[in-house]
This record gives sequence, C-alpha cells and structure tokens, in this order.
Amino acid sequence: MKTPVSRRSFFWTLTLSYLLITVVVLFFAFGYRFSFERSIFIYSGSLTIKSNPKTTVVSIDGDDTKGLRNIINNSYHITGFRPGDHVITVAQGGFQSWNKKVNFTSGRSTEFWNVLLARHFYERETYETPAIAKYYLAPKDKLAAVVEKTDHLKVSILDRKEKTSTDLLEVSDVTFTTDDMQNIEWSPEARSLIIPIEQMRSDQETDTTTTSDNATTQNNTPNDTSEQEESQNEEPLKDHLIINRKTNETIMLSELIPDDLPLSTVRWDPRKKDILFYISQNTLYRLPLETPEDKIMIAQDIRAYDFTDDGLYYITANNDLMRTSFDDPNDAKELTDLDLSEARDVTRMIAYDKHRLVLFTEDGSFFFYNDGDEDETFEKIGDRIIGAHFSNDGKKLLYWSNNELFTHFTRKWETQPIRTENEHTDIARFSQNIENVHWAKTFEHIIFTLDNEIKVIELDHRDRRNMHTIMQLKSDDTQVVSNFADDELYLIDQDNDIPTLFSITFPEDEGFL
Repeated sequence: MKTPVSRRSFFWTLTLSYLLITVVVLFFAFGYRFSFERSIFIYSGSLTIKSNPKTTVVSIDGDDTKGLRNIINNSYHITGFRPGDHVITVAQGGFQSWNKKVNFTSGRSTEFWNVLLARHFYERETYETPAIAKYYLAPKDKLAAVVEKTDHLKVSILDRKEKTSTDLLEVSDVTFTTDDMQNIEWSPEARSLIIPIEQMRSDQETDTTTTSDNATTQNNTPNDTSEQEESQNEEPLKDHLIINRKTNETIMLSELIPDDLPLSTVRWDPRKKDILFYISQNTLYRLPLETPEDKIMIAQDIRAYDFTDDGLYYITANNDLMRTSFDDPNDAKELTDLDLSEARDVTRMIAYDKHRLVLFTEDGSFFFYNDGDEDETFEKIGDRIIGAHFSNDGKKLLYWSNNELFTHFTRKWETQPIRTENEHTDIARFSQNIENVHWAKTFEHIIFTLDNEIKVIELDHRDRRNMHTIMQLKSDDTQVVSNFADDELYLIDQDNDIPTLFSITFPEDEGFL
C-alpha cells in the first residue's frame, strides 16, 4: 500500500519526467541537438533543396533521409544537421546524381534552389530534315527555318508540331552566309525572314582593263596571272534575301537600296512589321520595305547598334553611347558621361536595357556598361570573348571565349549562394574548344558542347560545380539550341551518316504540382 509520501514522490517524478521530455521535444523541434562530447544542446543547421526532377532521394553522408515537402514550390526542408561538414547527395533512378560537401553552422539554413539532374539516356524525337546544315527557331507557331547542306541556297520551313517540312526557297547562284555572326532572322510575327547570303564576284567586276596589243599582253602575263589569283581570292559579295513565307514574295535587299551598299547588321523592327534597320557606310537607317523611298537616317558615324523593348542603342566612332526612339532620330540622348575611350574599334553591341549593355571590340576585348543599384560602371571584363547572353531578368550575364565560360552579376543576388553587384565568376576552363553556349531554362545552369558531347554545368560554386553530360553525339559538328517555351533541346546529329534534326525534353517537365 502506497503512503502519501510515495504517491507524492511518484507524482513529482512523472511531472518532472514530462517536463524534461517536453523540453527535449521542443528543443528538438526548434532544431537543437544534444552534444554528448560537450554535454550541451547545440542549435543545429537545416537544409532546403529544390530539384528537377522533383521526385528525388536526398542522402546525408550516405544515408537516405526524408524532409518536409513544400507543396507550393516543391522544395524539401530537412533539419537537425550537427555543425560541420556533411556530404549531400540528390539522386533518382535513371538520372546522374548531384552531390556537394556542405559545411553546416549552428542555426543557419543552407539552401539549394536549383539542383538539376540529367538523365543517363534521352529519347530523341526525329524530324524530316534531309542534309540539314543550320536551323533557326521562329518566335511563335512552333516553326523553324532549315538551311540544307547544298552547293547553293535551299531553305525550308519545318512545322515542329506536325513534324512536316515545306520548301520555302531555292536559289542556284548564291549560297548561305559563311559568317558565323550572321543568322536567319524571323520577323516578330514569324511571317517574314531575313536570309544572309553570299555571291561570288563576277569576272566583269574583278577583271582589270586589258589591251589588245599582243606585245603588251605578253609582257604583262605574270601580272595577269597575279590579277587572276587575286580575283579568285576576292571576298564574296554579301547580300540579304527578304522573303514573305505567306506570299512567297522575295526581295533582294541590294536591289531595293542599290546606293547603300555594302550592308551590314540587317535587323527587323521589333514592333512594326515590314520595317528593317541596317548599317551602310557607318550610317544607321530605318527602311520600310513597302516604301523604301521613305527610309530614315537614324545616325551617322556609328560602330554598332542594338535595340530592346525600351529603345534603340548605338555607339558612335567618338565612343558616345546613345539611346533613341525607333522612329525619331532627333530624340537621341547620350546614355552616360563615363569615359568609354578604352573601348576602341567596337564591332558589336548587345543591350538588355538602358542600364545594361556590352561591347565587343575588334581585338576581342569585352566591355560592360552597368548602371546598377549601387554604382554606374564601365569596365573591361574579358579578352578574346566571342559571345554573350543576358539572363531573362538581366541580373546575370553569361559570356565565353573559345575555351572558357564566365558569368557577371549585374545586380546583387540575395538567394544562396549570395553574389554581389558586378561580381565576376570563372565557371570552367577546357583544353578543347567549347561551342553552342547558352543559358539553360533555370538561368543557373549553362548548356554547351565539348567535342561530341552536350554538357550542362551549374553556376553554384559551393564545394564544386556539378557538370553532367546530357548526350553523346556521333558528330562534333552540331548546333544545339534550347527552346524554353516547350522545354525542348534541339540538336543536329548524324542519322545513318546524314545530318538530321532531333529534339529531347530537357529539363524535365515539372507540371503544375
């Protein structure tokens, strides 16, 4: 029989046990873990991961774990990491795994919002594109312009949805441009195309004046031979074909404006149909195709131009960086008072808006103008740079040389890993040439080709950068383009020794939930 004393002892024992267990549970729930080595509670770290594909297995130091799933953004939150280094692995059957060594600190949440896995094998969709050389995706209607590999110009239109091809144009006396900086450009409504072409100079254009005096002709035979060789080495005449795919009406641009030759940087007006911009003898013009006599001179003595939704930008021979409206050349205003004289002999410009643009110079120097949140700067950020792309929000700039990949953050980036405004990052360097460089849909990954492989690499520099091989190709002469609208990656590869257009789904379709 229990005495009052024993009952009170039992009651207080249960009460104290309950309170102790409650405290331990609460400490555990709020992220505290007991360290037996130090005999104290330690505030543990936590981990948040969002991956594609979203159904993945997360392992900590080799042991699978489960976390709380956020159904709004499909992320997983895992708590209880003791301070120190832990190896995080994200895996899924059929995919290449992702892993990093992470140093967790007391009370800190470590976040990975852009974990991207590539499959070991991708099923290819095949398109009927015999002997394809190049392709150019249209801005709408799931179309593509296909250039065939022939000794003359042949272009067809591919309906990517129906997988049918229709001949658009075939011209026997010209070829498609060999200039890698020139592409077929679709009009904004996908109705018309600008096709850059080349035509060899005729003998009449290259021959010098001759004489009928036989003696003179014999004496000048060595010079004639030299002149013939020089004629054969002449650069081809560059021109542009404008074709309306609805009406099949074709215009040779040189015949429309013969007094403005040679032409360069021919672009569609992004707002109005059937209007072009082009440079002739360092002068920028705006040309209505239906009424070429109404062309407008935008600016003289310019080096390069580009446009965005908010205006037209150009740099003059005096290194004045200008912005104007599309229609009124008198609206031009100087963009900055900064000294741009270091950027001599500019050959190309890429603009995001009036706050961010880049300049390429003839010697390969690469300059960036950034009117940022913290400062206005103009600086050289690279040498031997051959290409660049802004991210969709303009906060990141991807640029590359033949062997290296770089990024530049134009604005402060507050998502982990934190980046600062105007921060440069070397992403990767290779001994082989890299090609087909462009952003992945996440804008936290870069897709490129290396030899005969399509690869993707992440920007996240913590521990190491995960790089996956998306696909092995039979040919190292390929063209790879991502179409973010339908999560498709388009590529040219060999099929029975014939270059053919394929597509794969990359990244994985995440769906609504």
